[in-house]
Amino acid sequence: MSVIKAEQLLREDHDFSAVAFNFEDVTDRAQGELAKIKQYAAKLIQEAQQEAAKIRQQAAAAGQGDATQKAQQTLKTQVDQQAATVVPALQQIVKELSEAKQVFLKEWEDAALHVACSIAEKIIRREVAARPEIGVEMIRETIKLASGCSEIVVHMNPADIDAMDQGASNSANVLRRLSPSQIVPDPALSRGSCRVETQFGEIDGQIETQLQRIEEQLK
Repeated sequence: MSVIKAEQLLREDHDFSAVAFNFEDVTDRAQGELAKIKQYAAKLIQEAQQEAAKIRQQAAAAGQGDATQKAQQTLKTQVDQQAATVVPALQQIVKELSEAKQVFLKEWEDAALHVACSIAEKIIRREVAARPEIGVEMIRETIKLASGCSEIVVHMNPADIDAMDQGASNSANVLRRLSPSQIVPDPALSRGSCRVETQFGEIDGQIETQLQRIEEQLK
């Protein structure tokens, strides 16, 4: 049986105190490290949350950008589709306006020509009424177209027949010498007009008919 001495116990008690002190120190250090770990973990969580928020913002921005791009593309598609229908419609309108303009100009020219011929007819009638010899000369020019025919029938206004008979050269006799003719008074004919019948057909020497032919040729 061994004997434990007092000095040995004192040394052993000293060692126990050291061991107890060292254990408490380790515990404190462990708790400190644990606190640091918790703090670091909290920091990591905070950074992760911030990064996640940043990623969400970027994703939202990217999504908004994609949405904007899609909206712009949709708008462009709609504009292109509308333009595909609007442009031909505008071209058709321009074509119709151009055609309408040409029709209007043609109608205006025809109307202006008709008015001009009507004015010319009034002027001629007024001159023939004031100067009967003008009408007689016009009739003679028409009858000359039938010269050489075996027999002609000339329809004239009675006033023109009187003017021809009263003329210094007696135009009626001159006409008979040009071709065997018969002069028939026709009140329906205006002064300066005549209608000549031949075996080959009829010559219309009415003033209105001649002006109508001129008008048709100028259209």
